[in-house]
Parts: sequence; structure tokens; C-alpha cells
Amino acid sequence: LILTALDVDVHAYERIAEFAIKQTYTNPEKHPLEVSFNFPIDKDTAFTGFIAKFDGKVVESKVQEKEKARERYDDAIASGKQAVMGTTDKTASTISLDIGNLKPDMTLELEVFFTSLGALRTNNFSVRLPSFLQNRPIRYGSKPPIISKDGIKRSMKVRITSPKAISNLSSPSVLGDALGVTYSPDEKEAIVVMPENAPIFFELLWSHSQTNEPSFMLEKSPRTGTYGAMVNFEPKISDLEEDFVQGEFIILLDRSGSMRGPEMRLAREAVVLFLKSLPEGCLFNVISFGSRFKGMFARSVPNDDVTIQNACKDILKFEADMYGTNLKDPLEAAFKSVVTPTHPRYIFVVTDGAINDTNETLDLVSANSRRNQISALGLGSG
Repeated sequence: LILTALDVDVHAYERIAEFAIKQTYTNPEKHPLEVSFNFPIDKDTAFTGFIAKFDGKVVESKVQEKEKARERYDDAIASGKQAVMGTTDKTASTISLDIGNLKPDMTLELEVFFTSLGALRTNNFSVRLPSFLQNRPIRYGSKPPIISKDGIKRSMKVRITSPKAISNLSSPSVLGDALGVTYSPDEKEAIVVMPENAPIFFELLWSHSQTNEPSFMLEKSPRTGTYGAMVNFEPKISDLEEDFVQGEFIILLDRSGSMRGPEMRLAREAVVLFLKSLPEGCLFNVISFGSRFKGMFARSVPNDDVTIQNACKDILKFEADMYGTNLKDPLEAAFKSVVTPTHPRYIFVVTDGAINDTNETLDLVSANSRRNQISALGLGSG
């Protein structure tokens, strides 16, 4: 399959976000294909439906018992028709869609719908794409889809509605003022068009005058006529956060050869998002490592706007070009760097985990764990 287009449409209301994500593929083979799409679902996300179109023709779906649905799907495939079947595992943590008889040169438009519960971050509402798009490409069989030679045509739009005027709308994953935002006259609605070069791993933050006050939502079911309610209360914890997060943050970024491909892209985007999310008054440094290591700065520096923007521009150019994976030496350099007493140190390791010196690294971490808080972000499919 060749992925040619990705369209993301989001409607966010405070902590609730509804997603419609459409992906367009073509079959470049000279024979029909049967493909399977897997969507891992996290605990705060609900799968609400899908639409499949073959050359613009919609395939209708019905809810049936699993055995009967499989029988009808197999019969349709055997008769040469296009068919779609969706199933879930016992824990409802993965949705699988089987799509059959995708003919040569045929276009498949697959649109999936999700509802997600967001969280408050530093007293702002937050919306980001579901984890299945952030963490991995959607796969067919055992192979990822091929990207069109002309690139993917991307459209990412978010509509935000609010009971009060929207304020502090920003995106830590987009550099500068690249967001295209249109407000309604009362500023209770905003349409955000993400730039074409924005990472899929994007996040939007916003607030209003009553963000930290109790609120509730009431919705009527169109099918049963019953009501569902949700009550929100997020206390303002800025005083606690100020003592905790104004620290020194050192990121050790794996740039070894095993990080080539989607792992390096995700690592770059994750580090940029992390740096742009730090509150004012922090110190930071980024140490790249492989067979050797190199710090972005001689020692950690303040996270003022200009320094962060320049650092993010450099990070987005990083490649997996530092060969082996020696984690012990850069960790030791981070531990030995001068500590600022007013800024507790937090060290984050971003890696695919294939390090060369596991035992020595674990001993080093154990010896320094009382004076440093160390966390790891694992990337890859292992």
C-alpha cells in the first residue's frame, strides 16, 4: 500500500476531544490485497466508529456476532467483493480492521473516529493525537505502508469550543508563530490549522478564565434518550509545581546507527516537545551519544525563548550518525557536571535500548541515584 494523504479533524471542548482521522492509500500491486490495520487504544480513548471507501464507494457496516461477521466477510472476499470487518481483543485495548479485495490501483479511504479524555497541563487544557499515530505507523500484514514519492498530503485542523473566551492558545510542538488561528467574535471558538511541516506528534494547549473552577457536561444519547454527565474539578497547583519543575533537565539522546528511521524522527519530535513544554526558570542541556558523545552546551543553560528556539532548530537536524551505543560515558559526564543548588537535576535518556555497556551503566546509575533523578523513554517496536 502507498500512503498518499492524512487528514486530521479534531473538535475539543475542555477535556473532551473528538477525532476524525482519515488516511488515503492506493494499491500499487498488480493483484488484489487483503490488509489489516491495528489500533492500540489507551485507557482514556474510546473507538467510536469507522468508514471505509473503495474508489469513493462507502462500504456499510453492521454490528454482528464475531463468528457470523467473519463468515460474511469470508463469503464476500470469496465472491470478489470488497469487505471490511472490525474486531476487538478481550481487553478492548486493540481494534483490528480487516479489509479485503483492494484491487490494483484502487484507492482506499479509511476514516476512524475516536473520543479521548485529555488532561490539564500546567493549568491548561491539552489535546494531542491518540497514541496509535504518535508511536508507530499503522501497519498492513507485517509491513508498514510506503510513503508516496510525492509525499503525504496532510491536513490537520482543530476546532476548540469553550464556555468562556479562549486564552493562552499555543502549541509546544510548533516553532514560532506558525499556527493559523481564527477566532469567533466572542472568542469562545477557535479554528486552528496546523502548518504542513508540523509533526504528527503535535499538542495544543489553551485555557479560559474558569479553567480551575468546577464544571460539568451533560449529553443526551440520540439512541436511548438517556443522559450522561461528567464533572470536572482541577485545582490550581502552581505553587507546588513551581518548587518541583524549576530544575535542571539533561536529555541524553541516542543517535547510534540502530536509531535510523522512525525512531530517530520520533526522538527528535519528543525532545523538541519536551523542551518547549518546560516552564520558565529551568536549566537544560542535550547530550547526543553513540560511540562518542557531545553536549549541545558546555554546561546546562537557562531555557529562555531564543535559546530554546535555536536548540530546537538544531535538534530537528539530528541524524542517527554516531555509530555504536555507549551510554556509560555520557551518563558519567552528566553526573559529574556542576550542580546548581537551586535546581534539582533530572536526567532523561531517550534510546531504543540497544546499549553496549549494560552492566557498567546500571552500576553507575545505582551509585548516583540519590543525587539525580533518572528516567528513560524507550523507542522502537521491541
